[in-house]
Amino acid sequence: MSDVSVRIANEKELEMWDEIVDSSTMGTIYHRLDWLRAAEEHTKSKLYPLICYEGQEVVGLFPIFYMKKAFVKMAFSPPPNCAIPYMGPIFRYLTDKQSRIEALHNTVVEKVREFLVRDLRSDYILIKTSTHILDVRAFVWESFQANPNYTYMISIEKDTKSIFEGLRKQIRTDIRRAEKEERLEIREGNINDLRTLNRMIMDRYQEQGKVFGISDGYLMNVYKSFPDNIDIINLMYDKEVITGLVLLKYKEVIAHWLGGITPKKNIIGANELLHWWVIENYKEKGYKCYELIGANTKHLCGFKSKFNPRVNIYFNITKRNLKSRIAESIYNTLKGEAK
Repeated sequence: MSDVSVRIANEKELEMWDEIVDSSTMGTIYHRLDWLRAAEEHTKSKLYPLICYEGQEVVGLFPIFYMKKAFVKMAFSPPPNCAIPYMGPIFRYLTDKQSRIEALHNTVVEKVREFLVRDLRSDYILIKTSTHILDVRAFVWESFQANPNYTYMISIEKDTKSIFEGLRKQIRTDIRRAEKEERLEIREGNINDLRTLNRMIMDRYQEQGKVFGISDGYLMNVYKSFPDNIDIINLMYDKEVITGLVLLKYKEVIAHWLGGITPKKNIIGANELLHWWVIENYKEKGYKCYELIGANTKHLCGFKSKFNPRVNIYFNITKRNLKSRIAESIYNTLKGEAK
């Protein structure tokens, strides 16, 4: 496909960027321009919004973030320490013929690799494709390594009774028990609660000897840019916030993005009730799936899997040169979240 081109989007093309993201089945809220710019500012990286054409038709978007630490040049999609689980390319197919689809993948990946390696001279490249891209052979054929990652998706299209009966028995018992606790209350929060929840998460990470590097500034930036896409749900005990969830609403999916830490008060079924409240309420609002983001940490999966989700796969795509050990060490220092 010699007529496929990849270039950095100009101002006019950026004006239609979000329209392309929203119209694509592969587009995520993280691909939207305001989120990309918030991540760029937060990480002090350089955003390269790549746009792909076949002739005059846009056939893909591929946001790239570039950083240089010490003497190591790194390219990411998404950048570290932004609580973005996946990003990578968006493809728009002009045909359903598999041969043309594969040819598009191969050409775009080849040209993006040339940009990352030849133009940016990247020593380390990490791309996390979205769950909509299962065919990553084009990356492998360009000498990238591909490793699977996982996330959980709960279908909430069936009737509420059927969904509840699909939960593990112990979860159902704990939810019913928590529902009887009169001092527990669930209510929707605001931007101030977002700061409170972020502080709770930071404190919990510190207790575990970890760093949670999501700043209030980044969260405020994202929240103000997407007021219709972010909900904060608080779990109260005696009128005090003891835990909560930051939810992302996009297309037909409601996603548990941040929060959900175990309350310091030992209340059986508290978090189970919180997630069940989300399932019940957002089902009524017309959402079809509830995503429990991240299924890559064994001890967290023990809790999440009890909600009877299906497992969705996405991929870590990496490319390293001789500086890879140093680059990976820097990356692991930069990333603050564990999903």
